[in-house]
Formats: sequence, C-alpha cells, structure tokens
Amino acid sequence: MFSNSDAHSLPNIAREYNTFEKVDPSFGGLLDLLKLKNKQVVRNYGLPPKLGKYHRTYCLSCEQIIKGSAPQLTCPDCGSKHVVMGVLDRLVSIADRPMGKQNDLTYVHQVPLRHLPGIGPKTYERLLREFGTEMDVLHHVPVEDLQRIAGEKVAVWIIKDRLGELDVEAGGGGIFGRVVLLESQKHKE
Repeated sequence: MFSNSDAHSLPNIAREYNTFEKVDPSFGGLLDLLKLKNKQVVRNYGLPPKLGKYHRTYCLSCEQIIKGSAPQLTCPDCGSKHVVMGVLDRLVSIADRPMGKQNDLTYVHQVPLRHLPGIGPKTYERLLREFGTEMDVLHHVPVEDLQRIAGEKVAVWIIKDRLGELDVEAGGGGIFGRVVLLESQKHKE
C-alpha cells in the first residue's frame, strides 16, 4: 500500500513518497488509512524497479549483470553460482503464483531528474531555481516552460519520464540501472 524512500544520501531522500486525498492530517487519520477504515485515494511515487541497484542477478566471476528471463540463479555465460541474486530473480524463484505486469494506477514510476540524459548539475540547478521542486518539474511544469529553461532534448526526456515511456536497462550487483536510448531514438537525435 505504501512505498517510501530507503535512500541513504540527502539528495535522494524523498525520491519515493506517498500522497493522500481527504485524509485527516493527524495520527488518527493516518492510523485509519493504515487500517483501511479510510478508503481515500493513496498514490505512491517511486523509482521504476529496474533502476534499483539489486534488481537483477550479478555474476561475481564475470562482473556483469545477468540478462535474460528471471530467475537467473547461475551465470549462463560462465556457469558460476557465485552471484549476487537480484530482487526480481529471487521473487520469481519463490513465487507460488504467476507474476504478471500489474496495472496499478496507485503507483507512479518516476525516474529522478539526475538519471535523465542531458541533465547535469547546471541544468538540474537551473530547473530547480526556475520551478521550485523536482516533483513539480517531473509532474507539472508545461513542456513549453521546460523547453525554454532546459532545451528541447531535455524537455523530451522529462515528458517521456512523465508518461512512463523511458527505456531502462536493469541494475544489479550494486550498480544502478540507467535510462537508455534505443536505436530508433538514436537516429532522431
């Protein structure tokens, strides 16, 4: 029901958060929500799972993230069982019922601005100085304003993030996943 940040560094705190509608802003109101006495809308915002540092299994011998359908419990390249098991691979290996893509409108995947191509420290600071918060940039600032401050290419990445249209290469073994540019997109750049 709730997703919250487990970030260990100041810039990443609150990258995962919740919003509530029509909830009494008190401990009792929160308790009612947790006990499902209050059926108000709850929305969770957070990283796409593929961006996680331990999403997929990592081979310690080959020093690479193991690709392919989950679960990957040994390395298909070298046969090693000396791996750091990824969250997805572990879930699939212990699941007692089919796992499919959930169409849960209460969970909004958002890639942090710093993970988007073309957004370095200067662009990031310029966006925050102009629009206030990263969440406003990611969810509310009109495309024309994004283009004016950060340029057309950066605005396209932010809008793709907003629409859930980013392609993410999975992370694993302590390495974050990353947003990737598909071949079809490279020709447009």
